[in-house]
Amino acid sequence: MVDYQEFEPVATWTSDPDAEILLVDLPGFKKEQLKLAVSSRRKLKLTGERPTGDENKWIRFHQKIPIPLTLDIDSVSATFKSNKLYIRHHKFKKTQVPQTKPPVIMKPHVQHEEKQGQGSVEMLQMQYVHPLCGTQMNE
Repeated sequence: MVDYQEFEPVATWTSDPDAEILLVDLPGFKKEQLKLAVSSRRKLKLTGERPTGDENKWIRFHQKIPIPLTLDIDSVSATFKSNKLYIRHHKFKKTQVPQTKPPVIMKPHVQHEEKQGQGSVEMLQMQYVHPLCGTQMNE
């Protein structure tokens, strides 16, 4: 049976004019023992595991790091050198704005109906209003 020891690497952000760089200190790890992925939900997933030298003992880590909206998730690059992982995230240019869907605002809408023999009845119906163009859609 393999015994795992959890490890939390030290990570710090640095900046240059066109990118933000996440520097992760990974003592004892090799490039082949690391995995890096970027999700469509703007999360950087970094994992790794390596043997400790003792039989059946391993060190591992799992980190999920949110990527700020000012950084381009399609241009992430990484370099591993001297036990340090450099993950470079290019900044959006001032003219570029990341495309995100605007929130949908729900407004209650009261509708009056005449029921035979019951008079006026109020019906509550939800309307979805697009915040940018004001288009209304009934639920």
